[in-house]
Amino acid sequence: MVQYSMSAYNRNSTARHAAEILISGSTEQIKGVKSTIQPFSSVRRMFCLFVTFDMLFMGILWILYLNTSGIGDLKKAFDCQVNHFTIKTSMFDVVLLTAGRVICLLLAYALIRSNHWFTVAFTTSVTCIFLVMKIVYYFGSSKSLKHECTPDSDAQVMEYIIFLSCFVSAWIEVWILDLKVLPKERKWKEGNSRILHSATQNERTALLHPELNQDSIPDQPFYSPIDSPRGSDDESGGYGSYRSRIDDFQSLPNSQRGSSINLASSAEDQAYLQKAKEAHIQIQSILSETEGWKTERKKNNIQVTSRYFKGITGKVYKLEATINASVQEIFNVLWNGIDDTVKWNTTVIECRLLHSITSSADIVYSVAAEGAGGVISSRDFVSVRSYEIDGNVYCCASKSVDYSQLKPVKKYVRGENGPGGWVAEPIDENPDISRFIWILNTDLKFMVWTPQTVLDTALSVVVMNIFFGLRGHIEKQKKRISNTTFSTENHNLPIEL
Repeated sequence: MVQYSMSAYNRNSTARHAAEILISGSTEQIKGVKSTIQPFSSVRRMFCLFVTFDMLFMGILWILYLNTSGIGDLKKAFDCQVNHFTIKTSMFDVVLLTAGRVICLLLAYALIRSNHWFTVAFTTSVTCIFLVMKIVYYFGSSKSLKHECTPDSDAQVMEYIIFLSCFVSAWIEVWILDLKVLPKERKWKEGNSRILHSATQNERTALLHPELNQDSIPDQPFYSPIDSPRGSDDESGGYGSYRSRIDDFQSLPNSQRGSSINLASSAEDQAYLQKAKEAHIQIQSILSETEGWKTERKKNNIQVTSRYFKGITGKVYKLEATINASVQEIFNVLWNGIDDTVKWNTTVIECRLLHSITSSADIVYSVAAEGAGGVISSRDFVSVRSYEIDGNVYCCASKSVDYSQLKPVKKYVRGENGPGGWVAEPIDENPDISRFIWILNTDLKFMVWTPQTVLDTALSVVVMNIFFGLRGHIEKQKKRISNTTFSTENHNLPIEL
């Protein structure tokens, strides 16, 4: 008996030791994959390209200035500006200032790949201080005693342009790095860390507990309860009353997405479900706010409003309206009919299902149509979406994700959707009429700054067109069903002679 127990113990010890070795090796492999990931992101590359462009642009401006300085030919003007340099007559020091700033930025953010804003803050501060001193000396000194290296007064226009260009470009570099590069890279690293951590934990569990398989794991919903009270309808039409409640979560009987087990099969799917959970929480936060909305567009009983939210990049646009359709009809079009979206939504040219995670969560791909007569090129989006049901309230939330099997293509600019989705709730006195709300938050990844008023106008029109297309599509479906039913009834009528 003792011998048997010892042999069993030895077998278990050997199994545990082997599992630990496998875990160690797999963890090192994950760390190796993490170390091979290049941190040089596309936004950082854009920043480095702009910095290089800044130096080249300043060089071209300086050469044009030499030709308009009135000192002589290009060779003589170059000799006066460089070999006979004085702070009161030469602009060569501004060129050197730009070159020095560019070299510092490229060393810090391209070679060393720093993740701190200190370098760009230092170079911009030095640039501003130097330009102020240079302008005071350059334009404050008397040039009445003109010599052969003194530029003509006609060259002052180019001097103004050089000073302004140097000042503006320095601050644009601060804006790109602080508001674009660093936040996006930080977000990317946090997402990778969650995926790697989840993969490590899952592998540890599988190796140390081989007796646990997918069939023995109980069905666990990936949403956490949100115990916010459900209030009565307010002036906003009752949309703020929506809340997520896990006890009421269920799969729709007509959903064609497989079983109702809400369990992801991989670490990647778990990360996608976490994103979907974040989207639902943010949608709930958006719907709970009834104050501070600015009206962007209003037509009949359709209203588009917008406002900013803490923790959400860019404006959030909200459409509120009523639609002559049941919540089930709306769900069938927006969820089950994802592949037919291009038939009624004029704002997209492609929309398809990429990956079904669970019966209530999937990943979709969409391509937005060109805007402003082709001035705004098409954008494509990859988003995870999921739905919840709370009584008679249907809610679908979505958010952009990085999908490894569909990388960005050169044909389209890859946009990024923040928390968005829709909510449908039947009107008490008539279940065939629903209150409907659409939430939109998107970053179109413009390479240049775009006025917010232009974005407000464009995106509010987009939301309106989506709703008009949805309403028209449902009406056509109802009419077609009605005509089919009427035709069938007439066909079955007895013929009287």
